[in-house]
Amino acid sequence: MEVGLLLRALLVSSGWQLFVEATPSVSTSDPVLRARLGYNITLGCSFSHGRSRGLSSSGHIPVTILWYFYYNHESKLVYSHYGNGAQPNASAQQHPDYHGRALMPRRPPARGNASLRLLGVRLADVGVYRCVVMDATGLAYAETSLEVYGM
Repeated sequence: MEVGLLLRALLVSSGWQLFVEATPSVSTSDPVLRARLGYNITLGCSFSHGRSRGLSSSGHIPVTILWYFYYNHESKLVYSHYGNGAQPNASAQQHPDYHGRALMPRRPPARGNASLRLLGVRLADVGVYRCVVMDATGLAYAETSLEVYGM
């Protein structure tokens, strides 16, 4: 799901200056993924965003990445990554079904990679996974469905 551009015009003493802030754009690698029971799978998610006045000292926009699982009107927090590197009570908030099984790749999210590695796929993992990306400019998400075979 892409959210449109937010345009802000600021009056500066020398005239008009236009600042463009783009909310994040998020996409998943496949709308439906199939995983073999007991194997590992990567749920691909990538994002891009425009520049903002909320840059960190490294020049990157801090992002928060949340992965949720949905099935039969139930939702679970699978994984959370906070842009400042802090993970406040991340394991306490993460659903127990995913403790030690959900990991982010080593590539920094600042480069647009929000993929999730799910270890030891179970039958209970069948459902919809939502990758949510938030930064100083807004929020966007994309979804992928996971099917499990090899019972």
